[in-house]
Amino acid sequence: MNKITVIMPVWNGMPFLRKAISSVINQRYKNWQLIISDDGSTDGTVDYLKKIKNKKIKIFYQKKNLGIFGNLKFLNSKSNTSLVKIFCQDDRMYKNCLKRTYDFMTKFDDCKLMSCNKFQHYKNILGRHYYIYEQLGNKEFIKFPPKASMIAFFTLGNICGNLSQVTYKKFNNKYFPSFQKKITIAGDYYAWAKYSYKYGTYIIPDKLVYVRTHAKQASNYLNMKNDYYFQLPIVYEYLLNRIKKKYYPVLRKDMILFNLPQIITNFIKYLLIGRIRFSLEVFSKLPFNISILELFIYGIFYRFKNNKFNFLNKYYTKQVVNIIKENL
Repeated sequence: MNKITVIMPVWNGMPFLRKAISSVINQRYKNWQLIISDDGSTDGTVDYLKKIKNKKIKIFYQKKNLGIFGNLKFLNSKSNTSLVKIFCQDDRMYKNCLKRTYDFMTKFDDCKLMSCNKFQHYKNILGRHYYIYEQLGNKEFIKFPPKASMIAFFTLGNICGNLSQVTYKKFNNKYFPSFQKKITIAGDYYAWAKYSYKYGTYIIPDKLVYVRTHAKQASNYLNMKNDYYFQLPIVYEYLLNRIKKKYYPVLRKDMILFNLPQIITNFIKYLLIGRIRFSLEVFSKLPFNISILELFIYGIFYRFKNNKFNFLNKYYTKQVVNIIKENL
């Protein structure tokens, strides 16, 4: 009997799709089913999928392109187990992935949303995350209750990470919003924030997936269309509406130091290539009425000082830790 469903949205998945599917088939835990939905591939993916003969694998072919989050909504509706593991076409599962995931999520009844660690430049991306997790004092897992999760999502970004890191207990499709013009690339960030506000989030340190990055992956294609930084303010607004205003001064300083440098880098890039209107529109939607002068000053500071987790960064990070602890 299947206990966990792996859902895989696919679009032009070659050449890495074979290894991704093989990594699911080779799991030590065997009570799984894999549901794949191809979203109109044109690179030979469909031909490959049609050759698969495995009773544990179901494959659907979309006549109309749904986009990655529309495809996830479809896959979610087709799963028939309480546990659902998202898995991307470019990635690989380590052999203990499903076993560890199943054991953990069935051990804790209140664990509705869980993210595991990954292997992929992880130290550089999440060094600050680890510092915060260490300060919270649990090496086995971190549990962010709803209120604390809003602060974590705001200060650390999408704490669930890549889609392949996420497993959830099946929920209604309303938690996958309408990912069309407004939320085409930051949709997972928004969806997990919404779900976490209802149920909280568990983070475990186990490296269970290998996340591959390459120039032709779907997320890079969407990022080239400049969607991500235009959509972030939508997520920020949702989070801030659920965080007490007394925390805003700390969150404002923290955001300038940690979240905005990359935004200002792209802001300048778009200005240089003549996309002035786009840059100003993105900037106008940022929270806390941060001035352009502040962005430039802190952006320069970040470029020269933030390569290491220095004293000033630790100071503001400790304040964030204290806020999170108040809401645990």
